[in-house]
Amino acid sequence: MATRTHCRSKGPRRERRSLAAGVACALVLLAQIAAPAFAGPREQAKRIYDRIAGVPPAPAVLDQMAAKAAANDLVGAAAIATDAPTFYSVTLKNLVTPWTNRDQTVFAPLNDYTATVIGMVRDDVPFNTALSADILYTVNAGGLPAPSSANNDHYASAETNGVDLKATLTQSSQSAVYGIPTEATAGLITTRGAAKGQTLPFLLYCIGTSPTLPHDARPAARKCPEGK
Repeated sequence: MATRTHCRSKGPRRERRSLAAGVACALVLLAQIAAPAFAGPREQAKRIYDRIAGVPPAPAVLDQMAAKAAANDLVGAAAIATDAPTFYSVTLKNLVTPWTNRDQTVFAPLNDYTATVIGMVRDDVPFNTALSADILYTVNAGGLPAPSSANNDHYASAETNGVDLKATLTQSSQSAVYGIPTEATAGLITTRGAAKGQTLPFLLYCIGTSPTLPHDARPAARKCPEGK
């Protein structure tokens, strides 16, 4: 059965789908590429949910999604799946984590960069501010170390404890949490995760144009290119 997936919407910009729905739409397309041509609405719905949430859907949720699929509204079905906590703590975490380490592996602890992207997706924060805003998401859950620019304990402990990121991520700012001057923040670039794992902040630091980096994330263990 051929199925068209509509990933564009009409209407004012504020009425268009959220970041979460945009990610879900991309995952729907991937699910549909792998779908057998004879898959019915229920099979489509289950495949979409599995792809987005990473776990099997509850029967009531599958019924809702199957109804959307039967009406050829696969994006609507996907939006239902984004309500699953695992969409945030597993799917988005695994999507973003490779951006934060040189090995580009998903097998790295949750960090402030990844948590901030997940929070921005959940809250539909405009992503054109991702490299400029004074923004940071922390985890509002008991028993966690305080967030610090000196280590990743806050985020790693949240992941180890299985904290529900969808429910507990809280928007704050790098200036408030890390003490970085507001004018020196640059969104994800000045998170600890970016400075520890990516080359862009390192190179900017070496040429003397980097925003302020968390103190333990500066390139003390590596040498800048000759001439610095």
